[in-house]
Amino acid sequence: MNAYGLGGAIMLDYERYREDSELDIEVRYTKIQLRTFGSTTSGLKGESSSEMLAVLRRNEVLTGMLQVALIQFLHLRYTPSCKYLQGRAADR
Repeated sequence: MNAYGLGGAIMLDYERYREDSELDIEVRYTKIQLRTFGSTTSGLKGESSSEMLAVLRRNEVLTGMLQVALIQFLHLRYTPSCKYLQGRAADR
């Protein structure tokens, strides 16, 4: 099987530091695609795509002798897809 993949990710990060607390918010988007090519057996030809969007918030607060960290996934979306090609569609 011959296959190649293309993909990437981008992340936006906001950080606020104060003497008694820290706030960190991250938004991350990832997209990856995988496809077969060339002399791949027709039963194995296909393509796959995956996307993910995640939002993370971390809040740390100093409370005297104790440091409390709150980590929260605000949003997570994952959408995989896969398609096997057969017959004429595999010849593109």
